[in-house]
Amino acid sequence: MITLKGIFPSAIALSLCLASPSQAATLNPGGLIFPTGTTSAADPDPAGSIVQDDLESFGAIVPSGLFYYALGNVQDRVVRSATTGDLVFNLRLRDMTSTYKADSIRITGIELGNFAAYGLFDTDVDFRLDGDGDKGLLSASRSGDGDRLSFVFDPIFISGLFQVPSEESLFVSIKTDATHWVNEGRLTIFGVDNETGERFQTSIGGIAIPTIAAIPLPAPAGLLFFGMVSLVFLRRRGRR
Repeated sequence: MITLKGIFPSAIALSLCLASPSQAATLNPGGLIFPTGTTSAADPDPAGSIVQDDLESFGAIVPSGLFYYALGNVQDRVVRSATTGDLVFNLRLRDMTSTYKADSIRITGIELGNFAAYGLFDTDVDFRLDGDGDKGLLSASRSGDGDRLSFVFDPIFISGLFQVPSEESLFVSIKTDATHWVNEGRLTIFGVDNETGERFQTSIGGIAIPTIAAIPLPAPAGLLFFGMVSLVFLRRRGRR
């Protein structure tokens, strides 16, 4: 559900030189990188077959509860690389609008949590210059335990009072060495009202994250399954 506590770290002020598209940079636990954008021609690994492509809606409400700072969708796409067979996790903010003031709302970043819930996977991160969207990343970082991936955007403009179109993010591309996934990640979206300085955030679940080849049944479910098998076995013995 929507929360308003906490403040996303402000973007690091940097002067970035123009660069040609390159391969994604490795983002290790505790690391910080400054992506410059990539394409399939420069880095073919993220290209392949789409195995999941979901839209998850979000909304961040103002403290009064009468308006929304931002409404929109997160495109949650998982691709199996045609070159490596591993999974690439792609996230994009799209279809955004606001019922609040015109010309004042910016989305500043996102954070993907629970990323290491099922293993500490390698990650190479960049944003896609050859996909849909308008704004890319200024920086990407990973918590020391590898569980949280944080992305700071070149601020994304959200039109107010239902004006359209708003800007959208380019795809954030996360290459991994995982071959399976599960939709148990949690994504937090951060923004700011430039007019008042009010910062806001909202979180949604059900986002794809990497996992090991097989996830064992939780203990209660495993016991239930064992009980059902035992019951069937006993019934069959009773019929003899």
